[in-house]
Amino acid sequence: MTVGEELQSQYQETKVSEIPVVELKSSASGDAVAHEAIEALKVAGVCIVRNLLSQSIVDKVRQELQPYEQEGTSFEGK
Repeated sequence: MTVGEELQSQYQETKVSEIPVVELKSSASGDAVAHEAIEALKVAGVCIVRNLLSQSIVDKVRQELQPYEQEGTSFEGK
């Protein structure tokens, strides 16, 4: 089993509601956010970092991925 397959099997049962969320605030130091994310990764193996990318970058990524989106599927990421 590859490392990727092992990780996938380990976390495939994780529910989105169980994933820790780290808020990136303009007033927070980079070290504090990194520390919080590392702690979340140690506990859950995964975390969501909100506001890591600007809205313009998110819009650009979505635009670039649009041709590859499968018909009948959707993604409502934030």
